[in-house]
Amino acid sequence: MKIKEFKNLNEYKEFVESSKYNHYMKSISWGNIKKSNKLIPIYLGFYEDETLIGSALIFFVSGIVSYMYIPTGLCIDYHNEAILNEALDLLKKYAIKHKVAFLRIDPNIIRISKDINGNPTNDINNENITNLFIKSGFKHKGYGYGYDGSWHNRFTLIVDIDKDINIIKSNYTKQRQTAINRHNIIGLNTRIGSIEEINYLCEFEKELSKTQGFKPHSKDFFENIITNFKENSRLYITEINLDQMIEGISKELLSKKYAKDKEAKSSKEKELKEAKLLKETYGPNLVLA
Repeated sequence: MKIKEFKNLNEYKEFVESSKYNHYMKSISWGNIKKSNKLIPIYLGFYEDETLIGSALIFFVSGIVSYMYIPTGLCIDYHNEAILNEALDLLKKYAIKHKVAFLRIDPNIIRISKDINGNPTNDINNENITNLFIKSGFKHKGYGYGYDGSWHNRFTLIVDIDKDINIIKSNYTKQRQTAINRHNIIGLNTRIGSIEEINYLCEFEKELSKTQGFKPHSKDFFENIITNFKENSRLYITEINLDQMIEGISKELLSKKYAKDKEAKSSKEKELKEAKLLKETYGPNLVLA
């Protein structure tokens, strides 16, 4: 096996996009974005008899301590022990050649599949891949939780959106189903926004940073993502249609429930008054997130 830097990035792009281990952090777009953070993207291919069998997007970070980082691992057959071992050996030699302090890899491989309660299921178990990395000389950094300062989030919650929307909704908890029905009444909707609406995202992140204690991103950061990923990026805007909200609350007030319960009716009338005031202040649509 040989390791070579790609001269034709289209070859890299096609290989990654056809791989079962494809990930946006392996894309050329992601490499371009990280350049603004002074990370140097290097696109490597693994060849067996001139046939491309694997790839890696490595970021070279220069500084007092220079290192190389592969955020979501390789696009390669992880279940072929011989191929994986040889690829890891080549990566180690590549890192040594460039005189970096360390090479870090965070493979985007499911270790063990779990249900929503954290209980292991019988679907997937890739503990052997972890052991292969350790045997190859890599040090396991342990299992982090939540936002504990790890470079990469440990858990990924996945919803199969190829299913019918009604089937997806039926799997929601009763509380969420009730909330969604309520959203229809008050006119709460989420739509795809445009790059001109990034200011909303910047404002909300700035407010969140005050309570969570982190440095908010610049407007350029978000524009860079949308510009590079193009049709593969989405900016979601959640807003209230205040006309729909006013109409929904008005219809609720006509129901028998509020005719019998004066206290509830008074509270609902207060909601209606607030909705009308919001419309006067912000217009028919109020952006929330």
